[in-house]
Amino acid sequence: MSQILLTEPDQISAGTNTYEVSSFTFRWNNDPYVNIGLSGEGGLVKTIIYTGDDAVGVLFAMTFAIGLIEKLVLNRLLSDGKLQGTIQDE
Repeated sequence: MSQILLTEPDQISAGTNTYEVSSFTFRWNNDPYVNIGLSGEGGLVKTIIYTGDDAVGVLFAMTFAIGLIEKLVLNRLLSDGKLQGTIQDE
């Protein structure tokens, strides 16, 4: 798993040198947002929030990856029998 090695340790919890992504939620429509949950050493948790135009900028930068994840999730829902149908690409 990838992580960020901080240039200077986070002093919220002394000695926190790294963070890794623990959650990622977003919404494109109606007040777009991106919430990124981070886990640091020693159980430190931090949330970064982007809203409005900043969120749209982050989402545009991640469009390719988000599209792949959406397709993987939809395929999983179909293969697990949670939904019945076919995937339609726009």
